[in-house]
Amino acid sequence: TRSNGAVITVSTTAVPTSSAQVQTETTPLTTADGFHLDGWMIFVGAAILAVVVVSFLVSTVKDRHSTL
Repeated sequence: TRSNGAVITVSTTAVPTSSAQVQTETTPLTTADGFHLDGWMIFVGAAILAVVVVSFLVSTVKDRHSTL
């Protein structure tokens, strides 16, 4: 449960920053900065998704082992 709580806090703290970055990214239409920001956002989003998916898989495996 402690690991799940840590993951939840990380996800909640990352959500407002990502939304703010998306809002700031849509306003400027410069090609270089916008493209770099877009690639960085995709990388950060993929990393957060990977952490969430791995934590979810670990929690489900632990639950299955506990039930078995």
